[in-house]
Amino acid sequence: MSGDRVTDPADWADVEAIKQLKARYCRLLDTKDWEAWRELFTDDFVSDTSQAGGKIISGADEFVAFLHRTLGKPAQLTVHQVHAPEIELTSASTATGIWALNDVVRMAPGLNLQGYGHYHETYEKTDGRWRIKTSTLTRLREDVFNGVISVRISPRLRDAAGRWFRGR
Repeated sequence: MSGDRVTDPADWADVEAIKQLKARYCRLLDTKDWEAWRELFTDDFVSDTSQAGGKIISGADEFVAFLHRTLGKPAQLTVHQVHAPEIELTSASTATGIWALNDVVRMAPGLNLQGYGHYHETYEKTDGRWRIKTSTLTRLREDVFNGVISVRISPRLRDAAGRWFRGR
C-alpha cells in the first residue's frame, strides 16, 4: 500500500480522493465556507501549529471555531496553495501525507503574511469518505509584506511574537 508503488486501481482511487480532500480544504478555507470545511475533519481531529509559532488544538469543532474567529472576517483574505503531495496508504482506511504549502494571509490592512512550509497529515476513511485526522504545520520561511516593502520574519522573531500574543 505504500505511496511509492501504488499498483492497485483501488489504491489509486484512494490517493486521488485524498488529493481532492486537500484541494477542498484549501478552497473552503479561503472562501470561508466553515460548515462545509468542518466536514473534512474527523471529530477527534488534532491541529498542531506549535512548530510554526501557533498551538495545538484538539477537536474539529474547536479547530474550525478558532480559524473562524482568527481568519473569518471578509476583509481577511487568505490564499492557500498546496502541491507535491507525498501520500502513503498505511491500511485500507488510514493514510499519511506531506504537502508543500505556500499561503498568503491578510493580517490587517496593508499587512500580509506569505508563508512557505509543509503540512504533515494523517487521514482516516470512514463510511467510504476520507477525512483529515491530524495536521502538523511546519514553516520554512515567512515574509511580511505590503505594496511597498517585504520583510523576512526569522523563526526566533516569530516565536517571540507568538509568545507575546498568547500572553495577552
